[in-house]
Amino acid sequence: MSESPEEIEKKIKTWLVEEYFDSDIVLVPNSNVFFQIRITNKKAGPAALPSYFTLTKNEPDKILVSFYWQVHEMQIKSINALKEDARKTFKKKLAQGFLLMHLDFRPEPSMEDTQKIKVIDRIFLDGLTKHAIINSLTKINCAHGYVLSLFDLIMDQGFDPYKEL
Repeated sequence: MSESPEEIEKKIKTWLVEEYFDSDIVLVPNSNVFFQIRITNKKAGPAALPSYFTLTKNEPDKILVSFYWQVHEMQIKSINALKEDARKTFKKKLAQGFLLMHLDFRPEPSMEDTQKIKVIDRIFLDGLTKHAIINSLTKINCAHGYVLSLFDLIMDQGFDPYKEL
């Protein structure tokens, strides 16, 4: 790493301010993290989920860009109410969408019992530019919209996953 973590952090925060994003440092008690920046989009309002830029000591050659989606109880009940085949189709479509967006997808605690969804993009430090930062945030925001739209489908009455997905 030619730049220090502090220099990388400062560069990212400068670019975010230039593009009208609010950002703040998240104190991470885990010593495995150089820094973590929480980002919110001023234009999106209070409904926007925060995204995070993280530089870890395990992967010091890349910035991890992520967001977490907490699955609401009503959404979990709607998924569980689907027939087994429909549930499998829904979960496959969820995973396929992230794959097509070139994003990592981690259901927590498991795919069978998804209560939280973590979506991750990576920016290698040798390609760290303002464009890469904004592009990654755009991908993460699109993934958030994708999650919302899939959950909206299963919440609608009369949802048929074989026709709707």
